[in-house]
Amino acid sequence: MANNCLELQIVTALGVPTKARPLPRIQSCTWALPWFQEVKNNCGAAMAGFPGKAGIGAVARNHKGEVLGVLTKGIGIKNLFFSECEAIIGTLYWAPQNHWKNIWIKFDSQTAITDFTRSKSPGLKEQDGIE
Repeated sequence: MANNCLELQIVTALGVPTKARPLPRIQSCTWALPWFQEVKNNCGAAMAGFPGKAGIGAVARNHKGEVLGVLTKGIGIKNLFFSECEAIIGTLYWAPQNHWKNIWIKFDSQTAITDFTRSKSPGLKEQDGIE
């Protein structure tokens, strides 16, 4: 159904009970540009099921907001926390491949960020070059 005037008139004429959906909540948000010669990486993870098929993604932008690259990768059957950590790790490995020296990683999982800042970086070892 396209919800155009004609279709809604037909539904009303037939006496079909309808239930109006609630109005969408409009919220304002901001997106901060990175500093000059800095690359901002917005990354995230998604999964279907728990545990389920998971994937990661990231978008890299320069100080003008121009997209420098997009990273997407399927990571198999994982739980949510592992997927979120894999997204951060994937972004960290992706940056040097593109010669980005000054990066800003933006992520929405507070649990994964807390574990990384407390040096509990899951899956990372010193030989990976990340301490």
